[in-house]
Amino acid sequence: RSTDGGAHFRYFGPHALSGPVAWDPAAPTTIYVGLLKSTDRGATWKNSGLSDSPGLLAITPRAPSVLYAAHDEDIYTLDDAFVAKINPAGTALGYSTYLGGRRGDSAHAIAVDRSGNVFVTGYTASFDFPVEAPMRAGPSSGDGFVVRISADNEAARPRITRAFMFNNRLFVLGENFSSDSAIVVNGEVEPTRLDDLNPVGLLRLDNARKKIARRQTVSLSVRNSDGTISPGFPFKR
Repeated sequence: RSTDGGAHFRYFGPHALSGPVAWDPAAPTTIYVGLLKSTDRGATWKNSGLSDSPGLLAITPRAPSVLYAAHDEDIYTLDDAFVAKINPAGTALGYSTYLGGRRGDSAHAIAVDRSGNVFVTGYTASFDFPVEAPMRAGPSSGDGFVVRISADNEAARPRITRAFMFNNRLFVLGENFSSDSAIVVNGEVEPTRLDDLNPVGLLRLDNARKKIARRQTVSLSVRNSDGTISPGFPFKR
């Protein structure tokens, strides 16, 4: 901590104090550092309610009692970022979601705007990372990403972002697919397989050539188990 504009610094707080730092914009005496929270400018500390040290922290400007935490998590020997919204008491989740695909993904920064929308930036090497109007389409060795998580949960509806055919199989990529999602082709529900490594973002239809003729254009949708259906997605084989 510095009290002279950064000319000099000194340690403060517990010896094990480490991690990302966030200040409450409505109460500058409240500081979050990793797992710990102080309400008296660092004189005393207590657990913030998190069970594992986050990689990133952010506080909603208009609702400082709402704290967001993000961290990289090792899944299937590769990294996936996650974002979690925590209630003011630190005792329950508003939501928690992974960000990633079949390959390595990492979150580098998180911020919350005055409307409560969450923005996460990071890096992905996943070809099936869900995207909207990308600067570069298709698989690559790696790209940066910016993700917005809507405050009004509009992202909960399933949405197709990409589809392609390979070896008589139709692959449908997107977001918010449920465990019993089904691919819908021209209004007809088809037998669908979920991807084991990315069940919320990748679906597969086998023997697709029997359903979609060469050069035929069809309308694809995804229907979740709760009945919600994604907007139509035009696909030409």
